[in-house]
Amino acid sequence: MSYSSLYGDEPGVICLSYESWVLWLLGYPDQALRRIGEAICLAQRLSQPFSLAYALDFAAVLHHFRREEEMTKERAEAVIAISTEHGFTLYLAHGAILRGWALAEQGRMDKGIAEMHRGLTIWRATGAGVGQPYYLARLAELYGKLRQIEKGLTTFHQAIDIARIQSAKS
Repeated sequence: MSYSSLYGDEPGVICLSYESWVLWLLGYPDQALRRIGEAICLAQRLSQPFSLAYALDFAAVLHHFRREEEMTKERAEAVIAISTEHGFTLYLAHGAILRGWALAEQGRMDKGIAEMHRGLTIWRATGAGVGQPYYLARLAELYGKLRQIEKGLTTFHQAIDIARIQSAKS
């Protein structure tokens, strides 16, 4: 029995997805986009919903890193659709957070912030901790843009507290 048939994700999709982030971090944004495109194509060819959700999620984050609101939103909505259909709760949460960020950056602040809160609530309910401080910091940034300084500082301090707790556990 193969790894992918046991776990529902494909190692090639995983490697290509992570490679896209590595290329981004090394300063190769165009190569990063090509690599995540390869991951998505592979997942589509394999017809594995989990692998496709995985690759699309990585793509949404890559576009988020690049501050490409529309592409972040498109990829996040694809993740949400697959995750809703197949019960991938963690990816549903992550998609909502990313779509919320994109909506807020596109000028739909109230809707975007509400969507980020909804995603973070689902995320916490899964027991996942990784990533929370980052997305709380992005939420605090949005509050800053709205000049809601108190909410922004409270959210930012929440991010720091969670990061400290996670750091102490490792």
